[in-house]
Amino acid sequence: MTAPSLLSSSRHEMSSSIHGLVSAQLRPTEKLTALVEAVYTLAPALDGNSDNQRASQGNLARVVAVVTHTDASTNVEEGCIMLRLAASLSPLHGILILRAKPQGSDKAVLDIVRAYPFKPLLSINVAQARRPTLNLDSAAQIDQSRSEFTLVIKPDGDSSLPVTLRTRDITSLQAVVSECRRLRQLQQDVKTNSTFTWLSAYTSMQNSLTSLLRPADLRILNEPLSSRLSSATAADIDIVRQHWIHDQVLSDKDDSDYNLRIRVGTFNVNGQLPSQDLSEWVQSHPGKLPPLHPVSPLHFRELDDYMSSTSSPSAPSRGLINSDRTRVGSESAPYADPDLIVVGFQELDLSTGALVYAANNALEQQWVTAILAGLGEKAEQYEKLGSKQLVGMLIIAFVKKSVKRCFSDFSLTAAGAGFLGVAYCQGNKGAVGIRLKFSPPTKDASAGETKPVVLTFVNAHLAAFDEMAEKRNYDFRELEKRLQFDDPVAAVPDFETMPRTPWKIYDSDALFWMSREVNASSGVSARDLTNLCIIVSLQDLNYRLDLPDSEIRELLNMELPNDNNLDKLLEYDQLKNAIKAGSAFVGFREHDITHLPSYRFSSGILKDRLGYDIKRKPAWTDRILHMASPYLKVQQLSYLSHPQVTFSDHRPVSAEFSLDVPVRNKDRAEDMARRLQREMWGFEESGKIPKISLGETTSLDFGKVFYRQPIRKCFEIRNVGEIPCVFRFVPMDIGQPTCPEWLQISTQAGLLCPGETTNVELTAWVDNGIAAKLNLGPKPIDCTLILHTAIGKDHFIPVSAEYQYTCFANKLSRLTRLPASIRSLEKPDAVISGNPFNAPREFIRLINWMMSNVKDVNLLMTHEVNEELATSIQESLDTGDAFPEANSDEMKQQLAGAFGVTLLRFLGALPEPVVPPELHTRLTGATNRDEAFEALEEFPPDSVNVWISLTAFLHYAVQQAVSTAEEENSEKREAPSEVVVANNLALVYAPIIMRDDPDNKQGRITPLQKRDFLLHFIS
Repeated sequence: MTAPSLLSSSRHEMSSSIHGLVSAQLRPTEKLTALVEAVYTLAPALDGNSDNQRASQGNLARVVAVVTHTDASTNVEEGCIMLRLAASLSPLHGILILRAKPQGSDKAVLDIVRAYPFKPLLSINVAQARRPTLNLDSAAQIDQSRSEFTLVIKPDGDSSLPVTLRTRDITSLQAVVSECRRLRQLQQDVKTNSTFTWLSAYTSMQNSLTSLLRPADLRILNEPLSSRLSSATAADIDIVRQHWIHDQVLSDKDDSDYNLRIRVGTFNVNGQLPSQDLSEWVQSHPGKLPPLHPVSPLHFRELDDYMSSTSSPSAPSRGLINSDRTRVGSESAPYADPDLIVVGFQELDLSTGALVYAANNALEQQWVTAILAGLGEKAEQYEKLGSKQLVGMLIIAFVKKSVKRCFSDFSLTAAGAGFLGVAYCQGNKGAVGIRLKFSPPTKDASAGETKPVVLTFVNAHLAAFDEMAEKRNYDFRELEKRLQFDDPVAAVPDFETMPRTPWKIYDSDALFWMSREVNASSGVSARDLTNLCIIVSLQDLNYRLDLPDSEIRELLNMELPNDNNLDKLLEYDQLKNAIKAGSAFVGFREHDITHLPSYRFSSGILKDRLGYDIKRKPAWTDRILHMASPYLKVQQLSYLSHPQVTFSDHRPVSAEFSLDVPVRNKDRAEDMARRLQREMWGFEESGKIPKISLGETTSLDFGKVFYRQPIRKCFEIRNVGEIPCVFRFVPMDIGQPTCPEWLQISTQAGLLCPGETTNVELTAWVDNGIAAKLNLGPKPIDCTLILHTAIGKDHFIPVSAEYQYTCFANKLSRLTRLPASIRSLEKPDAVISGNPFNAPREFIRLINWMMSNVKDVNLLMTHEVNEELATSIQESLDTGDAFPEANSDEMKQQLAGAFGVTLLRFLGALPEPVVPPELHTRLTGATNRDEAFEALEEFPPDSVNVWISLTAFLHYAVQQAVSTAEEENSEKREAPSEVVVANNLALVYAPIIMRDDPDNKQGRITPLQKRDFLLHFIS
């Protein structure tokens, strides 16, 4: 069957329209000299899928255009043949529709398929089409005209396939052939070598558009733009341009977002069959965990814990009300029924036969039945969407029926993590994954298809045993490379087929990873105009705790007023430390863990008070982590373990996510991307110079800069030129930072169209590490910022500031020799020459005030503080002025808490801890008070008096707390013992004054060993 439009009576009008469309996409330096509309016939798809043919009967409408370019310097004319796809012409024009457009649209989109320069070996042949054998059942063949011609284009070189197209427009075909002959003769007559460099503006633009419409690697997408730029500023233009186009397209959306709810669960069942109610695990339950506020990974470096703790929450999410929900934002109904439930199982089948058969459908069906039973009366709302099993690993997705139509392109993957990529003979290690698209519904069904988000879920099971942490890290790195999904767009075997690469798990807008860690504590380590992607990971990662079993159990069973020492245990979590070290799961986020370790429990008599097997160390082996695109708002609403389900040695873990999916029209987004590509491409070759203006900003003065007190300054950049401008801040010398450590720039690079402006915010911030350096330097901390414009000139911005010295982040040996308050120093090296003070005056001032005013020992262990009061106390220490006073009982309580936090900060900011790390092992040998006091003889002189003063105060605080409690609870006899109070204080202060050397992992001692040494002095 031929294309229906090529014999139309309105062919002249249509050709004129096509001519205008092609000409509109050319640069002023190029000229369209001839074109012909033709048809390319696809071979039938191997799988018979009509989608692969992309058109009825396999015919694709094409435009063959001859384009010429004249070099202004040499006046040499060069030509090429461009093949363009008539992607979405209106049916009124009679052209084949290959992509759905909104109703009533008469807009055409032409994409470049190929561009062939007129090089010596390029050949173009025309012949009358051979009439096929007559088939009386085919009306199309009966209607076929004898005047049909074939156009065969043989590219320069044997590596490319020839292109054969058919057309009946003999007049336009003759014009194309005539123009091709002219250009070929011209090529033979011109003596200079033709370079055809001008073609790259079209071929590169098309490649960039293809990349733009495909999800980008989340790891790259979450990097700041400045980190993706090279030292060669000429390469910046394309990177920044693509980033800018992404931002423009993704910011163009409807007013409302659709709120998608996802519930994720992971469960290592230890070969057991479901024998209990799973409702606590698979259903949403209120009142569990406050939402984790989303933070964009593209934000510049966090100021530190202080800045992140005091930053304002993200703006409330917006949602779209639909038929089966009543929420508008995640705050309205934080525990609504999920739209999608994804559960991952490990050790599903531990039988010998499981190693022979990768999947056991009977076992899977039992778990599907158990999950639906756990949903109770809500089970009728859900149905199984799909599943994937590899030996003992299984992942299942359930979807709410009311939104099933919104999910598409469901694909599966699996990879073993054993020898040569085969699952282990014991433990069934590896991963299975699910990838699918979700297109949010709209209120108006005629609005067209919405742009989908891509959801990726990974269920992994890594190597076991405590000592196998490095093997787990290796397994993860292998799995993240080997887990791939087939390209959802099937390749068509023709000349247009571009090499298709499989989708990797990071080619998404969000990634969720569920897993079970084996014998260790666990942790985890695109931009897409067509898809936003989410990857969810459910897994048994088997990461353990690098602590002795006895200490883990003691910390878990210890009675504390606020928690179960989970934070102290998590400092030794192998997964979290792997992420911190960059060994695995880099870029993943995990919600704060507030539940007890999920492994290993015992059903027999050999268990402790909490139910853990006395022969196996407890650990958080079952984890759920995620990674999301900065353009997709993801809130985690819960992260729980479910101790009610007890038939396995693991407890199942669940997490609830709220995704505000932008509602964008897919066609509109793609059209906008094409338009911006055409508008923005090649401006650097226009011959014009970009120009920017900084307005009245000639310099920036931050004035006085204080420790832990941010100061912000803004200035405006305006594009006053005629072409778009790419700008970035560059260093003075290659390899150097663009600005000093104490200064942070909100926008390191960007693009401005003519007339556009942007505000750049500079933040002066001094944390412990920066203060330790600035305290030893001069007060003026001036610098010069260089604002570079690509193919333009540089702008120099002087920045001035005066650093205010602080007693924080100074060595004890320096503080004890200062002649007066540190703020009064004019030079950083002003110290007295005689004998030093016994201890820093600032430290003694803190201790003396607290001895007289702190009555509640809990205020010495709190991390909640009135920052205004803490800053005032800090200033008093630096200047020597009097401390602030309290006017009410509430103010006294807040002031006492601020002093407690300030003391902890002062000790924690010391560049060298009170107790040198090299003495830690020696101190653990002290078995009684006398031996502990003897060990003080090995302390540095500057540390001894600090230790004695601090421990004397803590001892006093313990005694006072016990005495006060006994008076208040004399009748109830519920006063805490001295041991409990001392333990609590020691667990807070010992890790700070006995900090480990981060570079020495061999000589470290445990938190309880540090606590026990401090207890010799305070209990």
